[in-house]
Amino acid sequence: MSITKNLDSKCNNGNIISVFCNPEDNYSAVVGFLIASDENYFVLKHVTKEGKYDGYVLRCKDQVFRIDEKTSYENSLIKLYKHYGETHLDFLQSSENLIIDFLRFASDNHFVIGVGARDYESNSVLGLVDHIDTKNEALSIHLINDEGNFDGYSTISFDSIMRISADCQREVALKTLNAISKE
Repeated sequence: MSITKNLDSKCNNGNIISVFCNPEDNYSAVVGFLIASDENYFVLKHVTKEGKYDGYVLRCKDQVFRIDEKTSYENSLIKLYKHYGETHLDFLQSSENLIIDFLRFASDNHFVIGVGARDYESNSVLGLVDHIDTKNEALSIHLINDEGNFDGYSTISFDSIMRISADCQREVALKTLNAISKE
């Protein structure tokens, strides 16, 4: 069974999984509940190392090289998540294009997103979804800078997207700073 088929089999099974996407860093994984998957991408309800809500992440499947499930680490996170009464909003995959579904979900919920493009180690742009151009397969983002102020726009083609995070700790901090700057 290929690693991506193995990953797909974990969808909506109620278990937390750790998905490793950077072979140069065996300690770096995205961790959470797998809730959607298509041919190229997967989406997790992301969970912190302390078992708390940490938004949602979309990652490229061709980067996956290892999946952990039901280890003491993931089992402890499930216990903590339940103990704290943590919840995530429901994410529904409604089309064949998981990127579009994810971006619409983020936009509908006014989540700040972080987008990582090919050849960049960290999120290259952070902001609010401005426009999803399905015809030209591109995303326009209303950028938010480190002080929380709007800082122009950036357009990114879907095929360059390697990862997106939505409503995770960094994005929540920027959203809060943005709200403060409006006061």
